[in-house]
Amino acid sequence: MASSEHVEPSTEAIRASLASRYTSLHPAVRRALLLVLAALALLAADIVALRLGPPVYTIDAGTYRASYFLQDMSGIETGGDGATYRWTLGDSAFVLSPFGPSTPVRLTFELGGRPEPGQARLATSQGGPWTSFVASAAPQHVQLVVPARAVGTDLIQIQSETFSTPSDPRTLGLKVNRVTLEPLRGPLPLPPLVVYVAQLALAAIAWWAAGRLGGGRGLRAAVAAVVGLAVAVALPVVLPQAEPYASRMLTAGLIIALVTWVALPRIEALPIFAGDTREPRLLWAIMIISCLIRVVGALFPTFAGQDLHYHQGWAREVLSGDLILAVHSSEFGNGVIVYPPGTYVTLLPGFLLSTSPQVVLQGALALIDGSGALSVALLALYLGQSRHVARFAAVLYAGSLPMFTAIAYGFSAQVFAQWFIPLLALGLLYALHDRGPRSWALAMLLLLLPMLVHIGQTLLAAIWVCLLLLVLLLRPSYRQWWRYALAALVAVFSLLFLYTYGLNIMLDHAGDIVGNYGEPIAETAVAGIGIFKGATPLMLKGIRLAYSDLGLLLLPFGAALLLRSRLDERQRLLVLTWGGTCLFFFLIDLFLALQVRYFYFAVPIVLVSVATALGWIARRGGWWRLAAWAMALGIAAQGAALWLGASFGDVSLSLTPLTH
Repeated sequence: MASSEHVEPSTEAIRASLASRYTSLHPAVRRALLLVLAALALLAADIVALRLGPPVYTIDAGTYRASYFLQDMSGIETGGDGATYRWTLGDSAFVLSPFGPSTPVRLTFELGGRPEPGQARLATSQGGPWTSFVASAAPQHVQLVVPARAVGTDLIQIQSETFSTPSDPRTLGLKVNRVTLEPLRGPLPLPPLVVYVAQLALAAIAWWAAGRLGGGRGLRAAVAAVVGLAVAVALPVVLPQAEPYASRMLTAGLIIALVTWVALPRIEALPIFAGDTREPRLLWAIMIISCLIRVVGALFPTFAGQDLHYHQGWAREVLSGDLILAVHSSEFGNGVIVYPPGTYVTLLPGFLLSTSPQVVLQGALALIDGSGALSVALLALYLGQSRHVARFAAVLYAGSLPMFTAIAYGFSAQVFAQWFIPLLALGLLYALHDRGPRSWALAMLLLLLPMLVHIGQTLLAAIWVCLLLLVLLLRPSYRQWWRYALAALVAVFSLLFLYTYGLNIMLDHAGDIVGNYGEPIAETAVAGIGIFKGATPLMLKGIRLAYSDLGLLLLPFGAALLLRSRLDERQRLLVLTWGGTCLFFFLIDLFLALQVRYFYFAVPIVLVSVATALGWIARRGGWWRLAAWAMALGIAAQGAALWLGASFGDVSLSLTPLTH
């Protein structure tokens, strides 16, 4: 009998068979299959990342970042041994986000002693387990295991008997030193549901955005994979606050996608690009990166700008109908200034849709500030510079330290007002070239908008426009009466409707400061040099941090190139009056130590000047071009690294690039 031998199919044959079956499927089925495989791949990445994540997370109660987790507690206090802590106030809470549907969490509260023992209780707001204990006079550890949850923030209620002492009449409960969170992971730790959904959505948004910006299939897949894997890598690091962080980032991603869908076609249609879509898409991509650098830090749950609580209070006043805000300003010698309500009125829809004014203020203004990269790039182009210069300017703006500093300190209104400055420059350029009343009315509207937002930027912008009008008055061909009539109308409107309430107070206080010229501003003030009250080491530190040492080396050369380039008379007047305004306020600072944030105001034109120098280097081609890009990316990376260190770590940004 003949025997038959079974032959195993080769690997190539199996691949060919699978490929044939795949291509025979309906296109919609193929796309669905790819989406399922991508979702499973991201889930696998999340599981691997969680298995490799830290075994324990520690929340130190004596740090400002603990304020997100610890609710209704005292401020940070320091003991005799230098250790920091907080007191509960009888009925406080700890915010616990889900660690995943398969991961219970063991909470350990490390408590200090009380003057006398007292009853205490821990419980979850979801009706979960609770424990009662006696809070002793000695330090102790109290543990509570919280069951796994897929979604939803839990509030761990911390209730106790209270006490007061003759030296401290406050009603206090438990002394909390730190809280540790230990995820009790199984073999397959799953991510929180909200995080996983946000991860998939962000990857999809990245895929769409890459395609809208002209990327092919390979690039779109790569960008989506990078975004999805970035979430997976970050997940175990930020797990205690991953759910709210992911939902915030998803909201930011949706806003960026919506703005891209609506605004990018209009940018592509600008005459400056002459029908070329590649350049505006490249600049738009840089702008998106600029926005992302800002929002990943500003939306991190434990991040909060220094002055944010002031702006939250003013936003509440505006929401209740008070549109006249008079506040004390340290930059104005602790005098009273009028704070226009424009920022809070603009963000009213966000306040109404969100339960967190903090998230609206920080997230919206981070996106607004990041979009300034495109405005600065357009400014470079409309000043007659090359596309290389525009790209350099956008990259430099994406990593500009003064912009990050304003966000880090929570200067919400100033961030919003500064966003209008490069737009005002573009409006003035258009008005100077068009010479018609309608174009000048648009420019005056762009001047009025920062007046509705922040008095410091109002002062700088108004002096700039006045100086420009004064120079135009000396040229007969520019003496159209309606220019000055429209400017006067804007001035009258702002004085009558915005600044009348506090104008006399501000002028009187400014007179007192000028009248006391030569006297020290405060006992703690850094001394100047002779009559130069403002010539302090902090001024030098501020300008070095604002523009970087390399940027300062390139700035004079770039400014000279800019003024000697193909600028026409109107473009040159705009640049010179902008620089003259900054010089005017520098001299005021130098002699009187009376500051407005002119370093901040000058950022757009300074970056265009530095970019002009880099563009001159890049034109040599070859290694020179690589060197120019290395310098631009190095300057931007320095600022971005400091910003991210302040957002996620313990780095404190110096205020000197804004106020010195």
